[in-house]
Amino acid sequence: MSGTGATECTLCAAGTHASAEGATACDNCAAGTMSAVAGAADCTACAAGFSTNGTEAATACAECGVGSYAEGTGNAYCTACPSPSTTTTYSAGSASAAACIGPVLALMDADGALISNLNEAGAVNNTLGNVASIKAQSGEWTLALAGDPTEKHILGTGEVMEVTDPLVWMATPTMANQFCYFNLTTEGYGMYFSGPQVTDSQGNACLSPCANEEKDPAGPTCQIEQDGETVLSSCGIPVCVWDVECFSGIGSNYRGTPTHSESHNCQSWSSNWPHYHSKFHPSPDNDSKFGLGDHNMCRNPDTEGEVRPWCYTTNLFVRFQSCSQIERCEGSELPIFKQ
Repeated sequence: MSGTGATECTLCAAGTHASAEGATACDNCAAGTMSAVAGAADCTACAAGFSTNGTEAATACAECGVGSYAEGTGNAYCTACPSPSTTTTYSAGSASAAACIGPVLALMDADGALISNLNEAGAVNNTLGNVASIKAQSGEWTLALAGDPTEKHILGTGEVMEVTDPLVWMATPTMANQFCYFNLTTEGYGMYFSGPQVTDSQGNACLSPCANEEKDPAGPTCQIEQDGETVLSSCGIPVCVWDVECFSGIGSNYRGTPTHSESHNCQSWSSNWPHYHSKFHPSPDNDSKFGLGDHNMCRNPDTEGEVRPWCYTTNLFVRFQSCSQIERCEGSELPIFKQ
Protein backbone atom coordinates (compact mmCIF):
# COMPACT_ATOMS: atom_id res chain seq x y z
CA MET A 1 0.00 0.00 0.00
CA SER A 2 1.00 3.63 -0.20
CA GLY A 3 -0.24 6.82 1.38
CA THR A 4 -1.00 10.14 -0.40
CA GLY A 5 2.16 11.53 -1.95
CA ALA A 6 4.17 8.36 -1.32
CA THR A 7 6.99 7.59 -3.74
CA GLU A 8 6.99 3.86 -3.01
CA CYS A 9 4.67 1.19 -1.60
CA THR A 10 5.08 -0.36 1.84
CA LEU A 11 4.35 -3.99 2.67
CA CYS A 12 1.46 -4.54 5.05
CA ALA A 13 2.67 -5.94 8.36
CA ALA A 14 1.89 -9.49 9.45
CA GLY A 15 -1.62 -9.60 10.86
CA THR A 16 -2.90 -7.10 8.28
CA HIS A 17 -3.69 -7.18 4.58
CA ALA A 18 -4.51 -5.03 1.55
CA SER A 19 -6.63 -6.83 -1.02
CA ALA A 20 -7.06 -4.01 -3.58
CA GLU A 21 -4.38 -2.52 -5.81
CA GLY A 22 -3.59 1.07 -4.94
CA ALA A 23 -4.78 0.70 -1.34
CA THR A 24 -3.82 3.61 0.89
CA ALA A 25 -4.04 1.65 4.16
CA CYS A 26 -3.71 -1.90 5.43
CA ASP A 27 -6.68 -3.54 7.16
CA ASN A 28 -6.41 -5.70 10.24
CA CYS A 29 -7.24 -9.34 9.77
CA ALA A 30 -10.67 -10.02 11.30
CA ALA A 31 -10.99 -12.24 14.36
CA GLY A 32 -10.83 -15.85 13.21
CA THR A 33 -8.34 -15.06 10.44
CA MET A 34 -4.63 -14.31 10.32
CA SER A 35 -1.66 -13.45 8.11
CA ALA A 36 1.68 -14.84 9.18
CA VAL A 37 3.95 -12.74 6.92
CA ALA A 38 4.13 -9.18 5.68
CA GLY A 39 2.61 -8.25 2.34
CA ALA A 40 -0.52 -10.39 2.51
CA ALA A 41 -3.29 -9.60 0.05
CA ASP A 42 -5.80 -11.68 2.02
CA CYS A 43 -6.04 -13.18 5.49
CA THR A 44 -6.26 -16.91 6.03
CA ALA A 45 -9.12 -18.41 8.04
CA CYS A 46 -8.12 -20.41 11.10
CA ALA A 47 -8.42 -24.15 10.54
CA ALA A 48 -10.91 -26.29 12.46
CA GLY A 49 -9.64 -26.81 16.00
CA PHE A 50 -8.00 -23.36 16.07
CA SER A 51 -9.07 -19.77 16.77
CA THR A 52 -7.60 -16.31 17.35
CA ASN A 53 -9.11 -16.08 20.85
CA GLY A 54 -11.18 -13.12 19.71
CA THR A 55 -8.26 -10.93 18.66
CA GLU A 56 -7.89 -9.05 15.39
CA ALA A 57 -4.64 -8.60 13.47
CA ALA A 58 -3.52 -12.09 14.46
CA THR A 59 -0.28 -13.44 13.05
CA ALA A 60 -1.14 -17.02 14.02
CA CYS A 61 -4.11 -19.10 15.11
CA ALA A 62 -4.06 -20.76 18.53
CA GLU A 63 -4.94 -24.40 19.04
CA CYS A 64 -8.09 -24.97 21.09
CA GLY A 65 -7.16 -26.19 24.55
CA VAL A 66 -8.31 -29.41 26.18
CA GLY A 67 -12.00 -29.05 27.07
CA SER A 68 -12.90 -26.95 24.02
CA TYR A 69 -13.32 -27.27 20.26
CA ALA A 70 -13.80 -25.22 17.07
CA GLU A 71 -15.93 -26.61 14.24
CA GLY A 72 -15.34 -25.48 10.66
CA THR A 73 -12.92 -22.70 9.75
CA GLY A 74 -12.60 -19.04 10.68
CA ASN A 75 -13.49 -19.34 14.35
CA ALA A 76 -12.85 -16.26 16.48
CA TYR A 77 -13.21 -18.34 19.65
CA CYS A 78 -13.09 -21.98 20.68
CA THR A 79 -16.29 -23.35 22.20
CA ALA A 80 -16.17 -24.89 25.68
CA CYS A 81 -17.58 -28.38 26.24
CA PRO A 82 -21.11 -28.38 27.79
CA SER A 83 -19.98 -28.80 31.41
CA PRO A 84 -16.48 -27.82 32.54
CA SER A 85 -16.80 -30.12 35.56
CA THR A 86 -17.92 -33.35 33.84
CA THR A 87 -17.15 -33.08 30.10
CA THR A 88 -13.85 -32.57 28.30
CA THR A 89 -11.89 -33.41 25.18
CA TYR A 90 -9.02 -35.85 25.45
CA SER A 91 -6.61 -33.76 23.41
CA ALA A 92 -6.06 -30.17 22.27
CA GLY A 93 -7.09 -28.99 18.82
CA SER A 94 -10.50 -30.70 18.76
CA ALA A 95 -12.55 -29.84 15.68
CA SER A 96 -16.00 -31.12 16.66
CA ALA A 97 -18.51 -31.01 19.51
CA ALA A 98 -18.46 -34.80 19.30
CA ALA A 99 -14.96 -34.67 20.79
CA CYS A 100 -16.47 -33.58 24.12
CA ILE A 101 -16.73 -36.73 26.24
CA GLY A 102 -18.86 -36.94 29.35
CA PRO A 103 -22.19 -38.03 30.81
CA VAL A 104 -25.38 -37.11 28.92
CA LEU A 105 -28.93 -37.65 30.19
CA ALA A 106 -31.64 -36.87 27.63
CA LEU A 107 -35.12 -35.73 28.64
CA MET A 108 -37.72 -36.44 25.94
CA ASP A 109 -41.39 -35.66 25.40
CA ALA A 110 -44.20 -38.02 24.41
CA ASP A 111 -43.23 -37.75 20.72
CA GLY A 112 -39.65 -38.71 21.47
CA ALA A 113 -38.38 -35.20 20.80
CA LEU A 114 -35.49 -33.92 22.90
CA ILE A 115 -36.47 -31.39 25.57
CA SER A 116 -33.03 -30.88 27.11
CA ASN A 117 -29.84 -32.64 28.16
CA LEU A 118 -28.20 -32.93 31.56
CA ASN A 119 -24.40 -33.20 31.68
CA GLU A 120 -23.94 -33.03 35.45
CA ALA A 121 -25.91 -33.72 38.63
CA GLY A 122 -29.22 -31.90 38.73
CA ALA A 123 -33.01 -32.11 39.07
CA VAL A 124 -35.35 -33.62 36.50
CA ASN A 125 -38.48 -31.61 37.23
CA ASN A 126 -41.56 -33.22 35.74
CA THR A 127 -44.16 -31.41 37.82
CA LEU A 128 -45.69 -30.09 34.57
CA GLY A 129 -45.80 -33.59 33.11
CA ASN A 130 -43.94 -32.68 29.91
CA VAL A 131 -41.19 -35.31 30.33
CA ALA A 132 -42.29 -38.72 29.04
CA SER A 133 -38.98 -40.59 29.11
CA ILE A 134 -35.42 -40.24 30.36
CA LYS A 135 -32.50 -41.81 28.46
CA ALA A 136 -28.92 -42.29 29.57
CA GLN A 137 -27.35 -41.13 26.33
CA SER A 138 -23.84 -41.55 27.72
CA GLY A 139 -22.61 -43.06 30.95
CA GLU A 140 -24.37 -44.47 33.99
CA TRP A 141 -26.91 -42.31 35.84
CA THR A 142 -28.66 -42.73 39.20
CA LEU A 143 -32.16 -41.26 39.45
CA ALA A 144 -33.43 -40.82 43.02
CA LEU A 145 -36.96 -39.63 43.80
CA ALA A 146 -36.68 -36.22 45.44
CA GLY A 147 -39.37 -37.00 48.03
CA ASP A 148 -37.99 -40.47 48.78
CA PRO A 149 -34.26 -40.86 47.99
CA THR A 150 -34.47 -44.60 48.77
CA GLU A 151 -36.45 -45.08 45.54
CA LYS A 152 -33.73 -45.22 42.91
CA HIS A 153 -33.29 -46.23 39.30
CA ILE A 154 -29.90 -46.80 37.67
CA LEU A 155 -29.66 -46.31 33.92
CA GLY A 156 -26.69 -47.54 31.89
CA THR A 157 -25.72 -46.11 28.53
CA GLY A 158 -28.64 -46.48 26.11
CA GLU A 159 -31.19 -47.42 28.77
CA VAL A 160 -34.52 -45.58 29.04
CA MET A 161 -36.88 -44.93 31.96
CA GLU A 162 -40.50 -44.13 31.16
CA VAL A 163 -41.96 -41.29 33.24
CA THR A 164 -45.68 -41.22 33.99
CA ASP A 165 -46.04 -39.19 37.20
CA PRO A 166 -45.43 -35.44 37.76
CA LEU A 167 -42.51 -35.93 40.13
CA VAL A 168 -39.03 -34.53 40.65
CA TRP A 169 -36.03 -36.84 40.27
CA MET A 170 -32.47 -36.05 41.31
CA ALA A 171 -30.08 -37.26 38.62
CA THR A 172 -26.42 -38.03 39.34
CA PRO A 173 -23.90 -39.35 36.81
CA THR A 174 -21.29 -41.93 37.79
CA MET A 175 -17.89 -40.45 36.92
CA ALA A 176 -15.45 -42.93 38.50
CA ASN A 177 -14.46 -45.75 36.12
CA GLN A 178 -16.78 -44.24 33.50
CA PHE A 179 -15.20 -40.90 32.58
CA CYS A 180 -12.08 -40.98 34.76
CA TYR A 181 -9.97 -43.78 36.20
CA PHE A 182 -8.20 -44.41 39.49
CA ASN A 183 -4.48 -43.98 38.93
CA LEU A 184 -3.67 -46.18 41.90
CA THR A 185 -1.80 -49.47 42.36
CA THR A 186 -4.69 -50.84 44.43
CA GLU A 187 -7.04 -50.17 41.51
CA GLY A 188 -4.73 -51.58 38.84
CA TYR A 189 -4.35 -48.16 37.19
CA GLY A 190 -7.83 -48.36 35.71
CA MET A 191 -8.28 -52.14 35.82
CA TYR A 192 -11.99 -51.65 36.55
CA PHE A 193 -12.53 -48.87 34.02
CA SER A 194 -15.54 -49.56 31.78
CA GLY A 195 -16.51 -46.24 30.20
CA PRO A 196 -18.40 -45.70 26.94
CA GLN A 197 -15.49 -44.12 25.01
CA VAL A 198 -15.14 -45.32 21.40
CA THR A 199 -12.01 -43.42 20.27
CA ASP A 200 -8.44 -43.05 21.51
CA SER A 201 -6.95 -39.75 22.69
CA GLN A 202 -6.34 -38.64 19.08
CA GLY A 203 -9.84 -39.45 17.83
CA ASN A 204 -8.98 -42.74 16.13
CA ALA A 205 -11.76 -45.35 16.23
CA CYS A 206 -11.20 -48.00 18.89
CA LEU A 207 -11.44 -51.61 17.75
CA SER A 208 -11.75 -52.75 21.38
CA PRO A 209 -13.11 -51.15 24.57
CA CYS A 210 -10.88 -48.78 26.53
CA ALA A 211 -9.55 -50.98 29.32
CA ASN A 212 -6.47 -51.89 31.33
CA GLU A 213 -6.61 -55.60 32.09
CA GLU A 214 -2.81 -55.69 32.18
CA LYS A 215 -2.70 -53.07 34.99
CA ASP A 216 -0.32 -50.91 32.95
CA PRO A 217 0.66 -47.74 34.90
CA ALA A 218 -0.01 -45.78 31.68
CA GLY A 219 -3.76 -46.32 32.14
CA PRO A 220 -6.55 -47.56 29.84
CA THR A 221 -5.81 -48.25 26.17
CA CYS A 222 -7.69 -49.61 23.17
CA GLN A 223 -6.74 -51.26 19.90
CA ILE A 224 -6.66 -49.07 16.79
CA GLU A 225 -5.63 -49.65 13.18
CA GLN A 226 -2.42 -47.87 12.25
CA ASP A 227 -0.53 -48.32 8.97
CA GLY A 228 -2.35 -51.57 8.31
CA GLU A 229 -1.55 -53.00 11.74
CA THR A 230 -3.51 -53.30 14.98
CA VAL A 231 -1.74 -51.50 17.82
CA LEU A 232 -2.55 -50.34 21.35
CA SER A 233 -3.17 -46.62 21.82
CA SER A 234 -3.85 -44.52 24.92
CA CYS A 235 -7.49 -43.61 25.40
CA GLY A 236 -6.44 -40.40 27.16
CA ILE A 237 -8.88 -41.00 30.04
CA PRO A 238 -8.59 -38.33 32.77
CA VAL A 239 -7.51 -39.31 36.28
CA CYS A 240 -10.15 -39.20 39.04
CA VAL A 241 -9.70 -36.62 41.80
CA TRP A 242 -13.10 -37.04 43.40
CA ASP A 243 -13.31 -40.25 45.45
CA VAL A 244 -9.54 -40.15 45.93
CA GLU A 245 -8.90 -36.81 47.62
CA CYS A 246 -12.48 -36.62 48.92
CA PHE A 247 -15.61 -38.79 48.89
CA SER A 248 -18.82 -38.25 46.91
CA GLY A 249 -22.33 -39.46 47.65
CA ILE A 250 -22.14 -42.03 50.44
CA GLY A 251 -18.53 -42.95 49.65
CA SER A 252 -19.14 -46.31 47.94
CA ASN A 253 -16.73 -45.26 45.16
CA TYR A 254 -14.12 -43.84 47.54
CA ARG A 255 -10.60 -45.10 46.79
CA GLY A 256 -8.43 -42.82 48.95
CA THR A 257 -5.54 -44.00 51.11
CA PRO A 258 -6.31 -43.01 54.77
CA THR A 259 -5.92 -46.00 57.11
CA HIS A 260 -7.33 -44.59 60.33
CA SER A 261 -10.84 -43.77 61.46
CA GLU A 262 -11.86 -40.84 63.61
CA SER A 263 -9.73 -42.05 66.53
CA HIS A 264 -8.34 -45.53 65.74
CA ASN A 265 -6.20 -47.42 63.24
CA CYS A 266 -8.16 -49.46 60.72
CA GLN A 267 -8.29 -53.25 60.67
CA SER A 268 -7.49 -54.89 57.34
CA TRP A 269 -10.56 -55.86 55.33
CA SER A 270 -9.03 -59.31 54.78
CA SER A 271 -8.58 -59.88 58.53
CA ASN A 272 -11.00 -61.15 61.18
CA TRP A 273 -8.98 -59.83 64.11
CA PRO A 274 -9.85 -58.20 66.38
CA HIS A 275 -13.32 -58.06 64.82
CA TYR A 276 -14.85 -61.00 62.96
CA HIS A 277 -16.88 -60.07 59.88
CA SER A 278 -18.17 -62.16 57.00
CA LYS A 279 -19.95 -59.86 54.56
CA PHE A 280 -17.28 -57.30 53.73
CA HIS A 281 -14.25 -59.43 52.94
CA PRO A 282 -12.28 -58.93 49.71
CA SER A 283 -13.84 -60.70 46.72
CA PRO A 284 -13.88 -59.99 42.99
CA ASP A 285 -17.28 -58.29 43.37
CA ASN A 286 -16.44 -56.32 46.53
CA ASP A 287 -13.06 -55.30 45.14
CA SER A 288 -14.47 -53.88 41.90
CA LYS A 289 -17.56 -52.25 43.45
CA PHE A 290 -16.16 -50.92 46.71
CA GLY A 291 -12.36 -51.03 46.46
CA LEU A 292 -11.86 -53.69 49.12
CA GLY A 293 -8.66 -55.74 49.17
CA ASP A 294 -5.81 -56.88 51.35
CA HIS A 295 -5.46 -53.42 52.91
CA ASN A 296 -6.92 -51.35 55.73
CA MET A 297 -7.96 -48.18 53.88
CA CYS A 298 -11.27 -46.45 54.64
CA ARG A 299 -14.11 -47.67 52.40
CA ASN A 300 -17.91 -47.94 52.40
CA PRO A 301 -19.15 -51.33 51.19
CA ASP A 302 -22.23 -51.00 53.46
CA THR A 303 -24.37 -48.92 51.11
CA GLU A 304 -27.57 -49.70 53.03
CA GLY A 305 -26.30 -48.70 56.44
CA GLU A 306 -23.48 -46.15 56.23
CA VAL A 307 -23.31 -42.73 54.58
CA ARG A 308 -19.55 -42.15 54.39
CA PRO A 309 -16.26 -44.16 54.37
CA TRP A 310 -15.52 -46.17 57.51
CA CYS A 311 -13.48 -49.17 58.69
CA TYR A 312 -13.30 -51.86 61.32
CA THR A 313 -10.84 -50.69 63.96
CA THR A 314 -7.90 -52.39 65.68
CA ASN A 315 -9.37 -51.37 69.04
CA LEU A 316 -10.92 -54.42 70.69
CA PHE A 317 -13.71 -52.32 72.17
CA VAL A 318 -14.65 -50.33 69.03
CA ARG A 319 -15.91 -52.59 66.24
CA PHE A 320 -16.08 -49.96 63.50
CA GLN A 321 -15.91 -46.20 63.17
CA SER A 322 -16.44 -43.49 60.57
CA CYS A 323 -13.44 -41.94 58.82
CA SER A 324 -14.83 -38.49 59.57
CA GLN A 325 -11.61 -36.70 58.62
CA ILE A 326 -12.21 -37.35 54.91
CA GLU A 327 -13.64 -34.31 53.11
CA ARG A 328 -16.89 -34.48 51.15
CA CYS A 329 -16.43 -33.74 47.42
CA GLU A 330 -19.73 -31.98 46.92
CA GLY A 331 -19.30 -28.34 47.87
CA SER A 332 -15.50 -28.55 47.74
CA GLU A 333 -13.34 -26.78 45.18
CA LEU A 334 -11.73 -30.00 44.01
CA PRO A 335 -12.18 -30.87 40.32
CA ILE A 336 -13.84 -34.19 39.50
CA PHE A 337 -10.86 -35.21 37.35
CA LYS A 338 -7.55 -33.93 36.07
CA GLN A 339 -5.74 -34.42 32.77
